[in-house]
Amino acid sequence: MKSETAHVKAIVYDYPLTASKRGFDWCWWNEKEGDWNNFRVGEKKYQYEYHTPIARADGTEYGLRVRLTPDVDYSIDESTKIYFNNQEYLSVGKTKLSFEGVHAYVILDLGAATGTANLHTIKYDTKGGTSIPPQTVEDGHLAALPQSTKKYPDTFIGWYLDEEGTREFKYKEPIREDMTLYAKWRTNVLLPEIRLYSDTTVLPAGPVPSVKVTSGTEQVHTWLDEENEWLYWDKSISGWKYLPKEGVAKEGVAKDDGTVYGLWIQLFIRGAYYVNEKTKVYFNDRECLNLGHTELDTTKAYESEYADLYLDYGRVGTGVFSERNKDKTDIKPEDPTDNNAESSGNSGSSGSGNSGSSSASGSASTGRGSSSGSAGSSSGSFSGGGSSAGASSGGGGGASGTVKISSGTAGQVLGVERASFDGKWMQDAKGWWIQYSDGSYPKNEWKLLPWNNSTAWYFFDGAGYMKTGWLNHNGKWYFLSTVSDGSLGAMKTGWLQDTIDGNWYYLDTVSGEMKTGWQEIGGKRYYLNTEQSRKLGAMYRNEKTPDGMQVDESGARIG
Repeated sequence: MKSETAHVKAIVYDYPLTASKRGFDWCWWNEKEGDWNNFRVGEKKYQYEYHTPIARADGTEYGLRVRLTPDVDYSIDESTKIYFNNQEYLSVGKTKLSFEGVHAYVILDLGAATGTANLHTIKYDTKGGTSIPPQTVEDGHLAALPQSTKKYPDTFIGWYLDEEGTREFKYKEPIREDMTLYAKWRTNVLLPEIRLYSDTTVLPAGPVPSVKVTSGTEQVHTWLDEENEWLYWDKSISGWKYLPKEGVAKEGVAKDDGTVYGLWIQLFIRGAYYVNEKTKVYFNDRECLNLGHTELDTTKAYESEYADLYLDYGRVGTGVFSERNKDKTDIKPEDPTDNNAESSGNSGSSGSGNSGSSSASGSASTGRGSSSGSAGSSSGSFSGGGSSAGASSGGGGGASGTVKISSGTAGQVLGVERASFDGKWMQDAKGWWIQYSDGSYPKNEWKLLPWNNSTAWYFFDGAGYMKTGWLNHNGKWYFLSTVSDGSLGAMKTGWLQDTIDGNWYYLDTVSGEMKTGWQEIGGKRYYLNTEQSRKLGAMYRNEKTPDGMQVDESGARIG
């Protein structure tokens, strides 16, 4: 578009189609808002995933936005008449004149569209990545560049015309037909360790020094600012903060007042590798992720191939490798009903019946979805005296024994070597996990794994670590063995006594779910708490239940 008026330039922005998210300066009339709207990604009614706007023959009115720039000593105001193709146009439809600084803008109302657009659809096969919505493109126009699909931990390479990824799609070629584009991925491998080195391991009092940290790992490059980013541990938020720069020189100062200091080290991961919570980090050939508040932040490692290491340097004069791990005030007491609580202990059970028999040492579970002993038969003895026994229609006999747990620590040795179906057990400072042959690992899921010539259920958290102790999953409670005799992490079933609170709990013999309310077990009825007066699921014993029933010392209902 050009202006026939001297001293005025008329411009319609024709952005490169492969870069624009706006297209030409076309507009559409929004009846609800009573104003013109640009064609932009995100419009509720006319959201589009292509660069050139497409007019619909549905009665919508369309306009063209033109910038009018007068020469020096000239101006445009409301009294200026605007002609379009020799027709005075400010009175036509919803044509609108506006001003921004020295520029004037006119939106020419061109009315409703007629005819039918020849449209093509582009579909995206992400090959397991996040979904991309189909794109509509007018015949002969260019496709937009859609957002990249994501598939952790692989790297997206681009879109291809064939599933094998041999013919790359060219965005500068006009679209002439419907098509499907296929994502191509680079398979990344977990980097098991990173080794860093520095001559400075102790922070002196006074202005913080410039520290050089180098990488001994080929796939990792360390990026540090010349002045370094020193940190200090803020107890009030339990997190790192940048060390403020003080004085005329505007430099950080380390003080011998008990403050814990740290160094921020940015790591650039090269090639087809990625890092996560299972990557071990060594500083001067000593594992450092278990030192104080040292933390490896891998949240950016997938998107940008960066990871951030916050290396705890300890207090002034103590050094990175001081004996201190954490301040005493940072350590919280364990809660046996907490999702992350860890405990240890031992258990045993044996039983027989018409339908079968089983025995186990150190575990009351042979797996989720199966039960040990005969169906419908169970009995137990509880600390403090008392017992119960009985039979059901499922078979005679019963079981006897005690199950006790006590507090302990996380990451205990499994005790015996166990093989998984297609991977191997791994252990680091945070705990146990399974690595498959392709480098992946289970997370946020139950896994049925070999154990003691049978199988048992294990749960792996969001970081992939095997859980132990009490677990709240999808609103249901389970208990996973804390005993380092080869059963660590195996899901428990049956009666369980928590020696921390002294209460007895009952775990379903098939699903492992902690039961509540009245339950018939071994021919007797027991009440497992549902109120807020005590721990959820705790068995009532030698007292009255909330509904007025009396139970004996063993917890069995009387009468």
